[in-house]
Amino acid sequence: VPPPDLGAASNSGLNRSRTVRKIHTRLQYEQGEHIGAELQLDHKGKLVVDTVQPGSIAENFGLTVGSALVEANGVSVRGMGAGAVAQHLRAQTGTRYLVFSKSISEPADLTI
Repeated sequence: VPPPDLGAASNSGLNRSRTVRKIHTRLQYEQGEHIGAELQLDHKGKLVVDTVQPGSIAENFGLTVGSALVEANGVSVRGMGAGAVAQHLRAQTGTRYLVFSKSISEPADLTI
């Protein structure tokens, strides 16, 4: 049996394996400071970073567009709207913490 034609197989829509990993960014800021990022509600109901301003706290902490807010001051924001998250943060004094998460899909290593 002859070996398969790998060139033909790669052109036929062969699925390549991918690895998905999550990147978490923990952002810290003080009461009264603006983080320099805009959040939008996505189609799944998650608060997602839409823009990051150059030179901002968000950029300095490595926050990127597409990252979803998952925690505010140790409290999960799952199911909370933007107003509820803002109200929760305003009720806090001193240093505030936000945790963002983003899934990154990368090609998997292939050994033949």
